[in-house]
Amino acid sequence: MQGQSSRSGRRLGRQLALNGCIACACVLSLRAIDVTAMGQLTAPPGATSVPLSLVAGAAHLMSLSGVQETGHAAGDEQGALPDPSPVLPADSDLPEDLVGQYLNGALYVPLRAALRLIGGEPLSGTQQGHVRTISRVGLVEFEIDSARCLFNDRPVALHGPATLRGGATYITAQDFADLFEVPATMADNGRTARLSIRERTVTARPESDYYEVEIDRAARRLTLRFRERQLQSFPVCVGHGKETPLGDFRVVNKAIWPAWRSIYTGELVRGGPGNPLGARWIGLTARGSRGHIIGIHGTNAPSSIGRAVSAGCIRMYNNDAIALYDKVMVGTPVHIRQ
Repeated sequence: MQGQSSRSGRRLGRQLALNGCIACACVLSLRAIDVTAMGQLTAPPGATSVPLSLVAGAAHLMSLSGVQETGHAAGDEQGALPDPSPVLPADSDLPEDLVGQYLNGALYVPLRAALRLIGGEPLSGTQQGHVRTISRVGLVEFEIDSARCLFNDRPVALHGPATLRGGATYITAQDFADLFEVPATMADNGRTARLSIRERTVTARPESDYYEVEIDRAARRLTLRFRERQLQSFPVCVGHGKETPLGDFRVVNKAIWPAWRSIYTGELVRGGPGNPLGARWIGLTARGSRGHIIGIHGTNAPSSIGRAVSAGCIRMYNNDAIALYDKVMVGTPVHIRQ
C-alpha cells in the first residue's frame, strides 16, 4: 500500500507540474508523502512539511482531474494521466465584454467571471473574508478590503483593495492582468481595459458605461439605451434658445426629492411636491451659459414637457424621472444632440 500511495503521489506531482503548479509538484513528488484518500494528504514523521495552501490546491486539482486513491485516472484502466490543460472556454464562447464597476478612480472586474476566461476558479472552503483562487499561475488569495494578496504564499501589493459588491468579489482590472499574466491595455482614463486572451480581445468596462442616454434637443425627447439597444424613450422639456448645451457628458451625482436654489434670486426651496426639480435629480458634467449646473430632473410644472422653456436643464414627468433615475448610475454617458 505504501508503494502504491507513493506512486500516486509522484503521478499527481507530474500532473500538477504540467498544470504549472511547480511548488505543489515539488512537495507532492516527495517519496515521503502518502496519498491515503481523495483530497487527503498526510506526511509521515520526519517528512518535509506541506504548506496548507498548497495542500488545499493539490486536493482541489485531484478532484478536478479524477485521480483516485489508486493513482489511476477515473475510467482509465491503464492509469494514464488525464489531459493536463486547463479547462478553457472555446474561442467562440469568449464574451466580447466583461461588466465591471468603476470604484475610487479604478476599474474593477468580477473575479469569478474574469477567472472563467482563463480557465481558473475560486476554491471552496475559504475562510470568511478571504477568497482563494487557482489557475495556471498557481494559488492567489485575496482578503476583502485589503490592498495586499498572497501569490503562491508570497505577499504582493495590489493597485486597489479587493472588494465585495452584491455578494461578488471584485479586484482591479490592472491587478487581474498583472497577477494572472493577461496582456491588457487601459484606455479612457482607466475606465476601460482591453484584455488579450488567446488572440481575442475582451473589453472590460463599468456597468454604468453600458447604459447610455441621448437627448434630442430639437425633438425634445430623451432615449435610454443599454448596450446600444433602446430601452425607453421619454418626452422632455429643454432650455430656451441654446441654454441646453450640446456635447458628450456624464452623470456626476443623483438625489431623491432634492432641494433647489434659484439661479436668479438665490431662494432655497426644500424637496417636495412644490419643488421645481420634482422627484429626482440626475446631475451632469454639463454647464449652462451662466456656469450653472445642468441636470435631468422631474418637475412641478408638467405642462412644460415638450417645450423649450427651461434655464438649461432637462425636465421630465416625475414618473419618468424616477424610472430613469433607477437605471442610470454615476458615470453613465449622456449625449445631447441637436
